[in-house]
Amino acid sequence: MTYLCVCVCPQDGLFSDQGRLSEVEEIMDMLDTGGRDLPGSVSSVSSVLLTFLAALAEPVVPTNLHQRCMECYNNTTLCKQVKEDRGVATRAVSRKVRHV
Repeated sequence: MTYLCVCVCPQDGLFSDQGRLSEVEEIMDMLDTGGRDLPGSVSSVSSVLLTFLAALAEPVVPTNLHQRCMECYNNTTLCKQVKEDRGVATRAVSRKVRHV
């Protein structure tokens, strides 16, 4: 997410264009081995992020917190509380997503 936000935001159709398969595979390999510089196009990076999110057993925001998030989206204090209530596994996924 950091890469996408810093390098390309805003860009129309960012998640509607599929990346090239060879680039997607190269990016996935790089992320698996802990590399820092993402190869490939922006479309390929966004495709990897969508693939990662689709593969999660639980959504980044757990289903049981959806209503709370909707109710407190405009209150920073309540948002921080929801963030703390997510659980260890969800926080780890969120950290990983931010670094993609």
